Amino acid sequence: MPLPQAILLFSIFGVVAVVGDVIWGVVGDRIGWRNTMQWFATPICTASLICLYVIPNVFGANFWLIALGMAG
Repeated sequence: MPLPQAILLFSIFGVVAVVGDVIWGVVGDRIGWRNTMQWFATPICTASLICLYVIPNVFGANFWLIALGMAG
């Protein structure tokens, strides 16, 4: 993947992370941080890591699919 696309990919990841921090902070305040981690963060991180491994191996360096996997 060319360097400009990789930089854009990590920029997308950063924006999604900031928005996610706010959303999951509100959820954690309502149901507790442990429940948030147990029922939401663990499955979402697992699915994202699997996507980040599988997508490049199956589809190659497809920018939009990798961005979708990183945003998960």
